[in-house]
Amino acid sequence: MGLSDKELEQISKALERGGKMLAQHCESCRSPLFKLQDKIVCPVCEYRKAENATEPSKEKLRLKTETGVRTAKATEPPETIPIDKLVANVVINIANDMQSETDLSRVQIQLECIEKGLKIIQMMRGDDFSSNIQ
Repeated sequence: MGLSDKELEQISKALERGGKMLAQHCESCRSPLFKLQDKIVCPVCEYRKAENATEPSKEKLRLKTETGVRTAKATEPPETIPIDKLVANVVINIANDMQSETDLSRVQIQLECIEKGLKIIQMMRGDDFSSNIQ
């Protein structure tokens, strides 16, 4: 079975994150293994596990009808989180990733993303600190 575009993208992302492609291949999917942060991983299998974990079970989504009345509900909507907090979490994750980055062009991109994220947070909260940031 071939790899999907999303699965191939995971291999590229592993390389971008500084992973070292090894000569060994995964026994499950036959994709190359990577050494990332002193761990040997298969990015394709990790992606597949994550996809399966986020996919709601078919049983929960299946609607049974008896005499035209729904007897099962679809999954409940996720808890809503304010956008500024979501953006703040992304900014924190980017800052954490940046600490181990050695490619200066990627550091520059990460810094630009952090700056934009902070501006979004300021706009959402109604803060006007733009005169302090140059």
